[in-house]
Amino acid sequence: MPPFARPTSVLSLCACILTGCATGNAPQGGAVPEARINQAIATQVSCMRAQTLRLDDGVSEAAKIGASVAAACREESRQAAAVFISGKTPEAQAEFLKNTREDEAELATRVVNHTRATKS
Repeated sequence: MPPFARPTSVLSLCACILTGCATGNAPQGGAVPEARINQAIATQVSCMRAQTLRLDDGVSEAAKIGASVAAACREESRQAAAVFISGKTPEAQAEFLKNTREDEAELATRVVNHTRATKS
């Protein structure tokens, strides 16, 4: 089975969270090729999916599992953020990175919930 059963919906969600669309805080500046951003997000989400499958007992609160998943995938999340902010002004980079940990935990929790919903 591929690492993600429904990559389109989850990757769209991840792109939204990673780029700050929910809060309108997406940094402006130099463009990074979409394929490069998508690959970084796919790597991050694949890690989160794998860690969810490893860590989720199906009973604990999704947010608690999500926090553990986010911590386990910190490097992949850091790399995804680095791709997204490359070419941005230092001010835009700082603004984006300010909420990164909170966004990682939210994303990981959503991955946990998605995984639970699609698990057979």
